Amino acid sequence: MSNELFSSLEEDINNKEEEIKQIFYAKVKKLQNEIQEKDKRVLFLEEKLDKLKADYEFNYNLIEERDNDLKIFEEKIDSFNLILQEKENDIKLLTKLNEDFSLKLINEKTKELAPKDSNICPVVESILD
Repeated sequence: MSNELFSSLEEDINNKEEEIKQIFYAKVKKLQNEIQEKDKRVLFLEEKLDKLKADYEFNYNLIEERDNDLKIFEEKIDSFNLILQEKENDIKLLTKLNEDFSLKLINEKTKELAPKDSNICPVVESILD
């Protein structure tokens, strides 16, 4: 009986060891699958991060280029405004010269038309001079 008991115990122990091995291998397999899934997730997130970095760099360069263009355009606008101011000053000067010349021409024509020996009132003479 002791052999039978011993044999039965040995068989139970072997069965339990086999059961524990199967549980252990199942857990190892499960952990390996979880590691593979996590590795896939990490790879996906790294790819996503790389894409975000590339997008950020592209957008940053685009903004930098736009800022440079804006700076150039602002400088051109400032230059055009200076030229415009100079032209407006020239127009004012030429308008004043034209008015002065027109008045002088009118005065000369009036003097030519006025008789030399006539008595023109002193106020009119002062205007004509």
